[in-house]
Amino acid sequence: MARLTWGILPKYARCLYISVAIPRILYAVDIWCITSRSERMRESKLGLAKVIDQVVTIQRAGALAITGGLRTSATDLLNAHAYLLPAMLTVRKWCHHALIRMAMLPKEHPLHKYIKQHRIGKIKRHKGPLHHLTKWFKVDANAIKKIPSTARDPSKIGKIPLVISITENREDLIKETEGAPEDLQIYSDSSALKGKVGAAAILILNGRHIQTLQFHLRTDTEHTVHKAELVGLLLSLHMLSSREYRRMPAMIGIDNQVAIKALSSDLRSPGHHLAWEALHIASRIAKKGRKSRKLGKTTITIRWTVGHEGIEGNELADKEAKEVAKGCTSDTKHISKKKPAYNCLKMPYYALLSQ
Repeated sequence: MARLTWGILPKYARCLYISVAIPRILYAVDIWCITSRSERMRESKLGLAKVIDQVVTIQRAGALAITGGLRTSATDLLNAHAYLLPAMLTVRKWCHHALIRMAMLPKEHPLHKYIKQHRIGKIKRHKGPLHHLTKWFKVDANAIKKIPSTARDPSKIGKIPLVISITENREDLIKETEGAPEDLQIYSDSSALKGKVGAAAILILNGRHIQTLQFHLRTDTEHTVHKAELVGLLLSLHMLSSREYRRMPAMIGIDNQVAIKALSSDLRSPGHHLAWEALHIASRIAKKGRKSRKLGKTTITIRWTVGHEGIEGNELADKEAKEVAKGCTSDTKHISKKKPAYNCLKMPYYALLSQ
């Protein structure tokens, strides 16, 4: 198919090799590329030496077909000219992809609870392929952020168990916030300070500051302020989900329109898994509120509040967020492990403790 004087072009030969040959050669590589003590291994401890040599031979033939080089050409030179990874790195890449795919399995899958175990890579006896892969690559499945592979149901976009209020006029917005009819008000905010990110939420009942929740998300290289805003929303909803507040009409003030509008989107962008959890908690609060007919319908209003305009709740939340960015955080006992939000927040907290 690929010759010096006739046949397909080298770029198409390379595409054919990558899309057809490599998947067939490395099919189920995470299963058969496993070593034991009695078998000879490379220094990298990844794969049988004999099997890796065979993969090198096959890839050399593919590189010769792509480049049309001489049979005496060095294998490394052929790989460089064909833009192919060395065979060892190709096998490692496929094993890593297999582990990442297993880390993204849904809760209904039988392997989900095993891949989520913290000590899965520290098993000393009766090791399987999963134990070897986890030990080699040291991937923490609990720290991987999942983005839904399917779009949100178009018929449900915009239909959320929350009331969103975004006023374009700043003066009207300040008056609306100060004259909010809800006795229960929660303000959340986030802050990035000296390379660290944090979020905070405060609860005000009848004009009195009752409760504060803080969460430190570590460095800004791992987390963004937009993500911290959604974490602040989760903290707000967590306070509302308590038994004494979940049947009361409440207002949540957020000074970030992007975080508010994410609740009505298709939830497929980075960080939107937190928005999905927020909608899940809000739906549960609304469902429990409907069971109590005596207190009427429970309404949660998400209101955009302008920052740095003298709104007391927003200014207090901003002050708390700056303290959180320095490293302060609430004890995890204030975040019940039975709540869905705990699963989204616990990993940054454990990572902070490991420092």
